[in-house]
Amino acid sequence: MSKSAVVFYTWGGQAKTMAEEIAKLTGADIIEVKPKTPYSDNYSTCVKDAKKEMDEGKLPELTETDFDMSAYDTVYLGSPIWFGTIAAPIAAFLTEVDLTGKIVKPFVTHGGGGKGHTDKDVAALCPGSDVKPALAVYEGGKKEEIEAWVRA
Repeated sequence: MSKSAVVFYTWGGQAKTMAEEIAKLTGADIIEVKPKTPYSDNYSTCVKDAKKEMDEGKLPELTETDFDMSAYDTVYLGSPIWFGTIAAPIAAFLTEVDLTGKIVKPFVTHGGGGKGHTDKDVAALCPGSDVKPALAVYEGGKKEEIEAWVRA
């Protein structure tokens, strides 16, 4: 029997809402990725700090989790779009885990810029995985579009 996990990072809450909906629709376990040092709640400060981190090629250190990714066959991977790709905490997660042989289904939320180069970037961080095209929705999307993507 196939087992799924919804792994996500959220800053403004939209990716969390999507993750919860996907978990409800699929029966998947849900795992939130969190940086050890949280980003500022202030949007401008968060953007400035995230951009600096990106420009310096740094990824945030993540909080410890006690899940075993080897237990899952399918990983739904959720993130807001930051600078045309997945947020740094999800990139950090992907550098720390081995998803070889797993189906990876990215989903992203954006404020109008689309999914950018999410598909290419996730595929590069998941060698040996079957990475499906990302679902990109505006500000968390609608329940119906998430449901249609899960069922496709």
